[in-house]
Amino acid sequence: MFFNINKNIIFEDLIITTLGPTGTSSEYVAKKILKYFKAKNKKIILKPSFEEAFENVKNNKAHMSLVANAYSKIDNFYMDKELKILATFIHNTPPYGLATSKNVFNKQHLKIITHKAPLKILKDKIKTNKFIINKKISVYFAPSTSIAAQLVAENKFNLKLISDTYTIHMVWSLFGKQESLKFFI
Repeated sequence: MFFNINKNIIFEDLIITTLGPTGTSSEYVAKKILKYFKAKNKKIILKPSFEEAFENVKNNKAHMSLVANAYSKIDNFYMDKELKILATFIHNTPPYGLATSKNVFNKQHLKIITHKAPLKILKDKIKTNKFIINKKISVYFAPSTSIAAQLVAENKFNLKLISDTYTIHMVWSLFGKQESLKFFI
């Protein structure tokens, strides 16, 4: 991590809230962050949107909110007068890849669901992927990559990876109230 955590104090509780559901890059990074803090009880609360996670901090249900700086509306958090930026840092996402159910290979029109953030990489993968080249493709957007994967997997749990995997070197921000600054040096 690229910020200084106050390791001299053991806190009773530390709750971080971020984008869910289980399996998001945000949850992955939140778990990594929690390992650095000394607290008796550590917890991650996952919410359907970054805005709802942010509200958890405002309503004293969490100490910090983790937001990916790739989020298109992050400026709303930076401009909020109630909460402060506690830290920014760089951390890779878990590996992403293009996966599909096995029965899709015979279809000429493919539907792809993704989060908007990895769209540029997705376009590159589509251009070079032997399984989907020369097929008509429609792209749909989900609130997170995790939700996109869940929507694909509904009733089709036999997914096959059809691309190489890649991680994204991402900037993340932690927001909290003034009293949350005690966690940092």
